[in-house]
Amino acid sequence: MPSFRRVKIETLEARLENLIADYQAAGRQISLQLDEVSRQRLQRQLQALEQEIETVEAELAALRAEGDQDEMPADSPDGSVSNPLPPITGEVNTGVLRQLLLAAFDDEDFTNFCFDHFPEVHNRFSGGMGRSSKVQELIDYCQRRLLFDKLLALVQSENPAQYQKFSPHIFDS
Repeated sequence: MPSFRRVKIETLEARLENLIADYQAAGRQISLQLDEVSRQRLQRQLQALEQEIETVEAELAALRAEGDQDEMPADSPDGSVSNPLPPITGEVNTGVLRQLLLAAFDDEDFTNFCFDHFPEVHNRFSGGMGRSSKVQELIDYCQRRLLFDKLLALVQSENPAQYQKFSPHIFDS
């Protein structure tokens, strides 16, 4: 059975491939766009993808540098105690995540949160789009790109009280 570290590396490698493909597609689209607004939107998307790619590459480098620390026995030969990664507790319960996001942000705050942290999602919002639809858009985006860890960390930072209230129920067992 593959180690948690190995699974995480494979997941990050797949995510990196998807990010690079998205980056290349946006780069091709930018040359096809005639209007300045579309070019600027694509340029913002490219910048966000570059940041995500750098983050994933850094995570991969750190995991690869660690070696197989998560597979070492509790007491290593040198007498030190290993610090294994926490176990996977299950899949994200998107219903609870939706409730968390709706409780943590009003419509304006949620729109600003997405603008600051998930500009690709923010660019998909349309005038008159309800908060529930915006929340669903963000959940779909994070699920496709394996970004629930990033989303949860940001929500915890933005609204620790609501995060604390919902966190015991976010993961299916």
